[in-house]
Amino acid sequence: MSVDLRVRHDRLLREQAVELFERGFGYGLTARRLGVCAETVREWQKMYRVIGRGGLLAMGVKRARYDYETKDATAACPAKPDYERFNMSQTLHERVYHTSSGNVFYWIDASADTDAPWLVFLPGLTADHTMFDAQMAYFSGKANCLVWDAPAHGKSRPYPLDFSMDDCARILHAIMEAESIKDLVLVGQSVGGYVAQAFIDLYPREAAGFVAIDSAPLKRKYYPTWEVKALRHTKGMYQFVPWSWLKALGSWGVATTAQGKAGMRSFIESYTKEEYVELAAHGYKMLADAVESRRAYNIDCPALLLCGEKDNAGDVKVFNRKWAAGEKIPLVWIPGAGHNSNVDNPSFVNSKIEQLMVALK
Repeated sequence: MSVDLRVRHDRLLREQAVELFERGFGYGLTARRLGVCAETVREWQKMYRVIGRGGLLAMGVKRARYDYETKDATAACPAKPDYERFNMSQTLHERVYHTSSGNVFYWIDASADTDAPWLVFLPGLTADHTMFDAQMAYFSGKANCLVWDAPAHGKSRPYPLDFSMDDCARILHAIMEAESIKDLVLVGQSVGGYVAQAFIDLYPREAAGFVAIDSAPLKRKYYPTWEVKALRHTKGMYQFVPWSWLKALGSWGVATTAQGKAGMRSFIESYTKEEYVELAAHGYKMLADAVESRRAYNIDCPALLLCGEKDNAGDVKVFNRKWAAGEKIPLVWIPGAGHNSNVDNPSFVNSKIEQLMVALK
């Protein structure tokens, strides 16, 4: 009996995917390494967890063709991004920090020298740790790296939505202490950048550097009153938007590239509509509370603002211009990138993070 070459190719990819799953890789990083769409690999990972290695590899044995969903997802997958040429981490370790409210998961790559700096990656609202796959891959061996699923995000669920921005910063600090991490450079995307600023406010002189990616300041003086009030009233708006529209708007509105849109879509689809709406609403309220606390902190370490030149998420570009001017922080526009600029243009973002890291030596 002949076997269709496409089935052989599919099985080979699944074998490679299983090897990566068993080494602790998430579906996002696995997809990028194999050059297969994240949606397809995500389904493989789900089946792997349910039916095991043998069941996943047995898929399609009696078929002469791909099933429609696999073929469609593979055809729609964008070309491998530039960062695929970089060495992928072989030493990524999953850890968990236990709190009274729930578990917070994070991943560490400590393959660099012991005296190398630490890059601490903080994803944005509703995103999980795979948002920084390209950075974790590129900096493997160059710096020690940590990335987390923030409370109530990704694997750090269930987690009650009663935490504040400062609570997130305190949990992050506890993780740093548990891992004996010093000389850390905080790299926060969007809400992750707010968490980084809360950390700097609560723990002066503990951060060696700060990179904000498509984020904004926490100081009250930058925000008009109406905007702070509006942040508290997003839940009703989200509730009345059909789920299919929310998923489309959420993915297309933050990215300019196919991989960026697919990645954000996968984050959104990991939640039910109710979970997504509640989490998004809580995130905006948490931001409003943090801004209205009128904190008087100053960023006491070398800092860099990165913002996608096509970032159309709210007034992020306006905020970055005001932030750079008001705090005398360098601002770099990321070519062709949207709100998730580290995913849209990872090579450029990586180079800027590396420049700051080198300057700190």
